[in-house]
Amino acid sequence: LGTAAGQFVVDKDYALADKADAIALSTCQDFVVLDTADKAAAKADLTAASGNNFLLEVLKNSGSDAALGDLMMNQVSDPSFILQKAGPLVAAFVFMGIYFLCCWWSACCKCCRCCRRDCNCGRICKMLFFILLGAIGVGLTVAAFLALRGLDAAQEGLERTACSSAQMVNATLSGTQKPFFLGLIPVLEIFQDIADSLKEDSAFITELKALIQNTQKISDAVRLVSQTMALLNQMMLQADNQVPKGTSGSSLLHECKLCTKLSEALTPAVASIESSVAAALDAAREEVDMQLSGERLKELQKNVNGFGGPVNEFKSSMHGMFGPFVEQDLMPQVKGEMESKGRLGVTALALLAMLLTAFGLLSVFCWCRVGPGQQSASAHRCACCTWCFGCCYIWLAFIIGGILTAASVPMASFCLIMDDLDGEMLKDISRSLQLDLSGEEGDMAISLVEQCISVPGKNSSANPALLDIITMTETDGTKKTMRQKIIGDVTDRINQQFDAISAGMSGGDMSVAENANMKQLLQTLSDYRMDAMMTPEQSVVTNSQYKDMNAETDLQKYFVSSAACSDTTADGSTIWGLDSFSTSLNSYGAQQSHSTCAKKVACTGTAGTPARLACEAANNLMELKQSLNTVATYKCREFTNADGTRCDLLAMNQVSPGSYENDCFRPDGTLQAEDFDCTLEEFTLLVSSFSSQLQKAFVRLDNVTVLVLDTITKDMKALVGVHLLDKMALVASGVTCGFMAQQYSHFVDGFCFKGVWGFTAIAASYVACAVLTLFLVILTYMMWRFALDSYELQREATDDERLKDRE
Repeated sequence: LGTAAGQFVVDKDYALADKADAIALSTCQDFVVLDTADKAAAKADLTAASGNNFLLEVLKNSGSDAALGDLMMNQVSDPSFILQKAGPLVAAFVFMGIYFLCCWWSACCKCCRCCRRDCNCGRICKMLFFILLGAIGVGLTVAAFLALRGLDAAQEGLERTACSSAQMVNATLSGTQKPFFLGLIPVLEIFQDIADSLKEDSAFITELKALIQNTQKISDAVRLVSQTMALLNQMMLQADNQVPKGTSGSSLLHECKLCTKLSEALTPAVASIESSVAAALDAAREEVDMQLSGERLKELQKNVNGFGGPVNEFKSSMHGMFGPFVEQDLMPQVKGEMESKGRLGVTALALLAMLLTAFGLLSVFCWCRVGPGQQSASAHRCACCTWCFGCCYIWLAFIIGGILTAASVPMASFCLIMDDLDGEMLKDISRSLQLDLSGEEGDMAISLVEQCISVPGKNSSANPALLDIITMTETDGTKKTMRQKIIGDVTDRINQQFDAISAGMSGGDMSVAENANMKQLLQTLSDYRMDAMMTPEQSVVTNSQYKDMNAETDLQKYFVSSAACSDTTADGSTIWGLDSFSTSLNSYGAQQSHSTCAKKVACTGTAGTPARLACEAANNLMELKQSLNTVATYKCREFTNADGTRCDLLAMNQVSPGSYENDCFRPDGTLQAEDFDCTLEEFTLLVSSFSSQLQKAFVRLDNVTVLVLDTITKDMKALVGVHLLDKMALVASGVTCGFMAQQYSHFVDGFCFKGVWGFTAIAASYVACAVLTLFLVILTYMMWRFALDSYELQREATDDERLKDRE
């Protein structure tokens, strides 16, 4: 295919393909394809996170940008949607307001703490607090560490996305073996080579023109044989030759038996020529010449560029979409940020959860150590620290969890759209996305989605050919696939002609002159003369002018007589000649002279007698014979030279291998023929000459066939094959899109069912931590109040006792 960068392929394409291959080898070795159960579970979680795929419903129900914005606002302003998807953010601000308005002041202002009383909680009550705080602490710790699981899933999703992006770029540019895809770079290299080869001044076209010129002799030889036989057949089909007419235009009541015989012999002979190796060689040469010259060549160049252009655009779009993931190491950069900052945040969440749990349990422990009548500030101080810092933790967890939850809604919905994308969905959302799917381009886009993307789960082994999907509209309005335009209309037709040569060669003798049908045609021309096969019509026997011949046996037989002088035999029966007819008629009277051998007599005998009537009837028939031989109403047909003189092949001779002179070809390479009136004698001589003319033409055709056989079947076929046919066949079988469905599925698995799912899991963990911490804060606040109230009341009582003692 070559490696030089051309018009369609540039150096950065090779660099991107090499880097994608290296990344795919280094990042994709340890990944296991997600099983159906894992994907189903992840999809269910994404469905819940997306608000039952609200984005799809909005896209389906809006038909413009304005309507899309209105529907989006209606959806996000719905109270139930806000409560479900923005609830953590709302809770964060509500809780912050409650904290600053109520709780924050109570820690340092006694006036804010109402209803103080000594709650003498026993050990059972304190143990209950311990158990509840322990349970909350366990749940809080588990929820916090589940965020680590989500982070790991998100990181794996990024790695899978990087892997699938690299695989997509690598497969798209370099190709795959299973399913087989040639790759855009090899395809574009092929089309670049083809486009260069199809230029008028290319080495391929120059060499091809030379081969076509050098094999012109086979076309001339085939045309000469075909048109010579056509010339003969046209004469046989002429009405004036089949039923001759007099100068007045009246029928001479004779019919041309040889015309029928020759037409019958010409039919299989023509068929033999059409199926001959020589004709196949000519057809292959003509097909190559027609497809690869003139307007057809320009159309082929246009089709090649027309197909190479969209492929090049597709390559550019793939470069723009997935190139940054490969060239800029985008995914490793994001993964590094997640590994450092994301893991730090998630770990801090888990550690703070554990710290709050430890302080809560420590508070209970200190509280349990305070017995009745004892004073200790450690319990309420520890509890106060716990719930105060817990409130901060709640607010932070709600804020982060709320932001992540809100962000996960469109991401999860987008992932569900990607996973369920098919042609019907594309049509449903096309108006909102301002996609025009009407007409030919829309049909192609839908076909690409249905056959190349939304395949897994339906027919994962499918590997459709892009040449059958991409269509073009002809000037007459008909639609053709690119396969029909390039393969069917060009390469298939050329291949068919070369295949016909092989079929003809496998059939046995390639010689036209030795063909049985040709021999039969030549034999017919040799065995029969035209004038000897010009016999009376059947109606003559009952015609009033001739029927009296039936009265005399020796005259009756001449109802089967010809216009020739001599007798002849046809199909086992004798056709009497005019010499025999005249001899028999001589016995009925004195013979009269005539320029032909059709001689009448002066009938003798008594008028009205059967013999006299028979003689007169025979004279009438003999007069018809005289007219047959003298009128010039027959239609002869011969080739003509450029100067208008008539030409035949009798003087044709070979001057060098494959080159002939006196072959009736005009300087422009054409054969022209004309009709002219002739006598029966001229007609007879002309038809008889076709035996020699055709024999010469057959021998010439056989000689030329041998001369050009290797040139066409080897040199021309190899040249066209190397520069066009083989490359087109490779493109036809290699430009498929089955790999797209596989790589697209892997991308969705990594990006959505791992990456986005991990993102939603982190969001859910933060929200869960916030909710559990809220319960922990409530319990530690209660414990703080119980311990603080008891501590202050007992301290006040002690102070009163000390004051009394002093007094």
